[in-house]
Amino acid sequence: MATKLNNSQKGQLSDQLAEVYRVASNGTRDFSDVRRALQAIIEGKFPEIPTNPPSGLTRVSQYAHKLNGWNDQFDLGLTAEGIAHVMSALPDHDGLLLPTGIKLTLGRGLQHDWEVGMKILAYELDKLGVRFTEYFDASRLSYFAGSEPEHPDGVELDVALLDLQTFWDPRSGIVPREVRKQLKGQPMPGLEVVWFLALNPQVFLAMDGKTMPYLWAAGLVVDSDSRPYFGRDSDGAFVLDGWDGGRWRGDSVVAFRECKN
Repeated sequence: MATKLNNSQKGQLSDQLAEVYRVASNGTRDFSDVRRALQAIIEGKFPEIPTNPPSGLTRVSQYAHKLNGWNDQFDLGLTAEGIAHVMSALPDHDGLLLPTGIKLTLGRGLQHDWEVGMKILAYELDKLGVRFTEYFDASRLSYFAGSEPEHPDGVELDVALLDLQTFWDPRSGIVPREVRKQLKGQPMPGLEVVWFLALNPQVFLAMDGKTMPYLWAAGLVVDSDSRPYFGRDSDGAFVLDGWDGGRWRGDSVVAFRECKN
């Protein structure tokens, strides 16, 4: 009799199949690992959701696995060659607060890209056993002036180096509106924050405002004076429309950083 899998089990199955492929493609003559992985799939043995999820950041080398999986499941329109090309250019993280992310636009407008990003983010968090709630509709979103994608009508995947550190002041707090003025019209991360969190959903569980800040995506506007704000509480992870004129002590306004030569 067929067994219906939940999203967490589907994720575990995907990881098990990937491990089978990895071991087999390495040209090994010892197939005991392959046999064990296949036997676990046959018997329907899936690990429980971890009570202590992975800490730190997802290794950049694992991004390709996630991108290929999203591309198949959510029909992103990426090519294997395009993913491989960007992967070859992705540097390692420069620390927990200076992570490597991606730029990704799908060519169907901001509302579509946001909605797809929310589905992927919810999917990734569900694998960790975390509920995700979106508190505003994508129809209220627009780009902050100067933060629009360079090629909005096409599918584009590129490197995005992010800075969670510079505009985070746990003692005095930060005002997102003042950060925008300080950067004087420079592009600011918007969807890049969504993709970063989707690639690194465990970051939500580390958010405490002390060692890991809550995050503002200041490259996007909700209505006229709010910005997407990502955080967590006792009910799970969320994104809401936060007022950008307030002073926030546990939060970071995410910025871009330049690649080191």
